[in-house]
Amino acid sequence: MAGFFTKARGAAPLALAFFALTFAAYLPGSVFAAADPRTVGVGNVSESNMRTMFKNSNGYWLFFNNAGIPSWTYSPSGDAGSWRAGPLGEPFSKAIFDGTGYVNLGTNPTVWYVETSSLVFVAVGDINSVTSTDRPVHLRKGQVNDDGSITWIHSGEINLSPCTAAGNQPWNDATVSIAVDNDGYVWINEMGSDGGLPGQADNMTPYAKANTPWSVGNSSWNAVGANQKLDNYGCTSDGNDNESGNLNVVVPHSSGDANNKVWMFGHGGATEGTMYFYNENDNTANTAELATAINFYPGNNNLNYEANSDLSATVDSAGNLHFVWIDVSRDVRYARYNSANAMQSVHTAAVGTYTHASISVAKGAVDKVFVGYVSDLGDVYVSSAPTNAAATADWKLAYSDIGAEATKISLPYSVYQPYPLPFTYYAGGSVVFDWAITSDYPPPSLASVAITSSPATAPYTTDSYDIVLKNSSGFLKLSEAEKVRGKVMVLGNEQNDIVVGTSTYHSTSSMTISVRVAPPITGGPYDLKIVNPDGQFTLASNYLYIPAPSLNILSDPDPADGKISGAGFPNNTATDLNYRTLQVNGAGFMKWSSANMSTLEFLSGGSAVSGVTVSTVTNIAAGQGAGSFSANLKISTSASVSYTPYDVRIVNPSGQYSLQKDATFYVTIATVAVSYPSLNGDTTGFTQVKGGMWLNPQFG
Repeated sequence: MAGFFTKARGAAPLALAFFALTFAAYLPGSVFAAADPRTVGVGNVSESNMRTMFKNSNGYWLFFNNAGIPSWTYSPSGDAGSWRAGPLGEPFSKAIFDGTGYVNLGTNPTVWYVETSSLVFVAVGDINSVTSTDRPVHLRKGQVNDDGSITWIHSGEINLSPCTAAGNQPWNDATVSIAVDNDGYVWINEMGSDGGLPGQADNMTPYAKANTPWSVGNSSWNAVGANQKLDNYGCTSDGNDNESGNLNVVVPHSSGDANNKVWMFGHGGATEGTMYFYNENDNTANTAELATAINFYPGNNNLNYEANSDLSATVDSAGNLHFVWIDVSRDVRYARYNSANAMQSVHTAAVGTYTHASISVAKGAVDKVFVGYVSDLGDVYVSSAPTNAAATADWKLAYSDIGAEATKISLPYSVYQPYPLPFTYYAGGSVVFDWAITSDYPPPSLASVAITSSPATAPYTTDSYDIVLKNSSGFLKLSEAEKVRGKVMVLGNEQNDIVVGTSTYHSTSSMTISVRVAPPITGGPYDLKIVNPDGQFTLASNYLYIPAPSLNILSDPDPADGKISGAGFPNNTATDLNYRTLQVNGAGFMKWSSANMSTLEFLSGGSAVSGVTVSTVTNIAAGQGAGSFSANLKISTSASVSYTPYDVRIVNPSGQYSLQKDATFYVTIATVAVSYPSLNGDTTGFTQVKGGMWLNPQFG
């Protein structure tokens, strides 16, 4: 007997008398490698020039703005509902700087993850409005643990500008960029301007390098010098650079020699609406920019902070620097430099009207570059190209979600193939998570699948069992911890009826999904989703269902009135002779245990009748098809005595009900007529008559 039933889209459910587990023919072409957005939770993501997430072997780590508090969360799978700040049972998120005593924290956290040691470095700006000369960068270092928690090691603060009100000061809630160079030194930079007004006048990019490897504590930073800005203008006005965006970035230089520790991006001085990038080696600014001028949107003298403009950079396995930005035409512009600081290519990666861009590299035998960007309508796109891309034609669309209404997309600095490339964006008041595919493996397919339950009688004889899939294709196992997994969903969303436990990989064409029924359930239809560890999945919509029981015949009528009735025995326990037995015939009955099986429920006006219950169920024939059982009733004196009949229905341990039999069951009270003994007229002289009287009810 079957565990789940299936139906084709638009088809009627399978007949209940059909015992064998049968699945409808699955329609080819239902494999998705595109949009599968999952809501993380309420919050906002940082700007696209910042790194806000990373993936390691334990899952996905996300740093975001939760109600104005820089926070973090973790998920082992990326599934909706799986995010928590630590092991199972921990809250959805935790404050990054909890316990530090820091105040005026900005809302845009950014991170750098060191994969060799599982260390994470976090930075955030400041929102102090009392005096813009006191807007430090707040920093924290933590150890990322296998159970999803973070052990914070130390914290620190540094003000990147010693300038007076007439000179360069950090922006309010500035976007900070952070990176660790090849020697373990932490670098940060942020945007500043006259009076600390974002993008208003004389914009500059102050920066700092820690003086102690792997440290961000207060003592890890030297006093910031007046020339510690990318354009080396000190605290004086640069005279013209009065327009800006979220364009400050720092990444480690692949060379790592004495003259090249990091690449940094920021303002170049006097050219309006133009950013530059530099190679830096210490806390003394390099006044010679590298060749490429970054003309960002909108590229005019309107003295403004351009929220739609940003820049993002990454470095591939060969040491090439890749970066993108939104140019003056609102296209996605791409550039590449090698480790010798020689320009390799500058071209347009995507032509359109875009607002944000973020870049990442998927490392492998052959690296791939990915760029995420958002249209002016909020549509989300991810394109991919080889690391030697030379023209627009080299970029291929790897992901799209039209109508996402997104802003501020953020990709991780890098991932490893074949794992998916995760990213987040902000939409509708929430942080949304999705991924693009980096893998060259074929996707999973259920085109010719054969599905059974183990045991075959599940879920009618047990609430925990296996769904066995055979004759499929494309199932992938990278390791015991990272392998194909199955999900049961409703309309493509998470559900609570069928709890999925472990998934067992058998071969590229066979797997087992362990499930448990969690009452009460709707019965479906449910979707079957198969997800490979490379992020590719297939979704069979409306594919599974568990039918409710059906009630066909209720028998054992009272011989006197021809109605299915019960006697009003005082608090009878359905034992001895004082019970009423009903015979039930129908289909879809369940027996999960001797104490948990199908039973009857009696109702009046839609509410259960407390005085009429089933004490025991015997002789039950559980299964998908036709079955029967006997129900021994307990009828208490508390039962309402009425000539109005009660309704009867079957309830399964799954919480599903049959259609009720209306006006079926009566509770009556025993009545008796007593004739007092009389003496005939010839008997006289008696003052007392002694004796007794007994009522012998007819049981049954």
